[in-house]
Amino acid sequence: MSSTGTSTSTSSCTTREGTFQTAGCSSTLPILQFIAVAIAIAIQPASIYVEGFSSNVRTKSPSTGLHRRPLIPTQDVSSFNHRSDWNKNKNSKELQVLYQNVSQVWLKNSFCDVFDFETTNENGETVKDITYLANLQIKQLMEHNRSNNRSSADKDSAFRAERILIRLEELNRADTITYNLVINAFSKSTLPDSTLRAEKILNRMEILYQKQIDAVKQYSQCVGNASELQLENQDLLEECGIFDARYDEKIVPSITVKPNVRTYSTVIDAYSRKASDNTDGAEAAQALLEHLRTLYESTGDEELKPNVISYNSVINAWAKTGTVYGVETAMKLLITMENDGIADVISYNAVIHAWARCGSKHSGEKAESILLRMKDRVVMADQMDEDFKEDRDGQSNEKMHVVQFDRMFSSLGSVKPNIRTYSSVIDAWSRSSCPTAARRAQAILNEMEWAFEETGDRSIQPNTVTYSTVINAYARSRDMENKASAALQVLKRMQQVYKSRKNDQAMPSVVTYNSVLNACATTYGVRSRDHNSYSVNEEKNIYHGATGAVASLDDELDTDKSASQSLALGIVKVLYKEMTSPESDIEPDHFTYGTVLKACANLMSPGDADAIPFIREVFQQCCDDGQVSFGVCFQLRQAAPVDLYRDLIPQFAIDMSNGHFVIDRMPTGWSSHLKERRNGHSKR
Repeated sequence: MSSTGTSTSTSSCTTREGTFQTAGCSSTLPILQFIAVAIAIAIQPASIYVEGFSSNVRTKSPSTGLHRRPLIPTQDVSSFNHRSDWNKNKNSKELQVLYQNVSQVWLKNSFCDVFDFETTNENGETVKDITYLANLQIKQLMEHNRSNNRSSADKDSAFRAERILIRLEELNRADTITYNLVINAFSKSTLPDSTLRAEKILNRMEILYQKQIDAVKQYSQCVGNASELQLENQDLLEECGIFDARYDEKIVPSITVKPNVRTYSTVIDAYSRKASDNTDGAEAAQALLEHLRTLYESTGDEELKPNVISYNSVINAWAKTGTVYGVETAMKLLITMENDGIADVISYNAVIHAWARCGSKHSGEKAESILLRMKDRVVMADQMDEDFKEDRDGQSNEKMHVVQFDRMFSSLGSVKPNIRTYSSVIDAWSRSSCPTAARRAQAILNEMEWAFEETGDRSIQPNTVTYSTVINAYARSRDMENKASAALQVLKRMQQVYKSRKNDQAMPSVVTYNSVLNACATTYGVRSRDHNSYSVNEEKNIYHGATGAVASLDDELDTDKSASQSLALGIVKVLYKEMTSPESDIEPDHFTYGTVLKACANLMSPGDADAIPFIREVFQQCCDDGQVSFGVCFQLRQAAPVDLYRDLIPQFAIDMSNGHFVIDRMPTGWSSHLKERRNGHSKR
């Protein structure tokens, strides 16, 4: 039943969760009744969500003198709508009922419209606040997709959200929360033009906000210049734009839509998500941040002050460009954040990640300098803490001193390096062309291990990714004689700390093993020996595999090759046997087989007696495991003699014009497990 007295029919909508009553759900609703419902909805009281203005848009009708009863109690409206953070009210009984009912409507994909939806509060009163329920439906729509990983449906979800917004705009019921939710929907959408759509909605907000400001000013002038008698004159009120002749009632202009820092940050985040090697996205995010800063500086409005999220999103956008210019721009933003006291560990990690991606030969050095910068700020925070404790009693204005200290301390104390910081620095060194890059990566790992053992701080506990990245640094190194041995030492260290339960996050994965194999495969020969390299004798009879058995390398070494290459090939064969053993918890993937064949091509001589049998064994095992990929076939062609290659690849899968394999013609069973997602740990 609407507040105007118009009777509407109700019908039951059945969902998986049960049955509830809605108004106008039936597809056979008469057209006149539908129009009556729409008119009734259009004249419902709307709540104002911006503090400092009237809480009710429509007031007493001049002609009838009737007051329209708010269908949601005033205190409930303010408690929900004056907050953009919906999570603060999740425990509300009324909110839970609304969430349940709105989700039932959407999950059933019925024809029920939120604009025809009614429910009751705990007092049994009818609740029908269009804006409130529409916002709930938009939020529920996005949460449902996120909880079910419905990436394929996010496009439709964003369009649904915008349709709800357009409907609210037509009814003049959209508020700041509505716009922010829809912008957020497009921000997380995979639509190619999602960023453009998000910014267009922001532009609509800015225009509407200005119109509402003008309307409030006009109303204030009219009221200030009019007598009480004139305020009852409908012609004058209509001329001032505060009387709607259609509904025969007075309208009090209010500001219900106002872009805030959250609005702008969401659009910036949309550009950050779409940023790539092309700098357009990062430049657009930067321009929007500058616009936000200009608005704040010109108005002094704290709701428009750029925050850490705004800056971090732009830094991430520049990091994705993978350019030196991008990381230098990100560094300037970080310095600005430091000066404003808002930089956090995410800010520093983003810039370190940018250095790792940019491909500069100085990436490792620059990334580590930022790590040192963070450590210095932590030391400064600790020193401030000590100084504050010593001189606090001597301060004349202790309260002000405490406030100033808290601000400075929070900005410094929030930059303590964590596992992501250290891992990103190691990654930057692994991508660096510096001759000592691998050793620097190893030194940082050693520092992490020592700090974790001394403090037990799990935020800096080395994990599988950390160790694997150090191994990868060895694999990319070009100046070490026995980098295969160094990589194996890291793997052995992982196995040791994991089995001894000193570090439950250091379990080796298939990626770890593949990185060691790659370090072996890229060992090209003898170079000048250094004090950090390992000798062949150091590796003999000391490798304990994941199965616990001692594996000797004596049988795998070839004295006709250089010592480093012979050792590398021996490590490949030992690791391969371990990974393919029935007792192994590590399941090889197509990268494993491809890297082993790559090692055969680089480390085996044409006259090796065991070359052909070993290559045949590896490829046949790969076929049995359903892991044959383009990369595996490519490496097979590099490693195998022509006769062996033609014997292993079916004739119908070879292009006779050039002798190349055609991956699409391979037996389907050979790649049956290629697309499976593996955790890299267990076959069970």
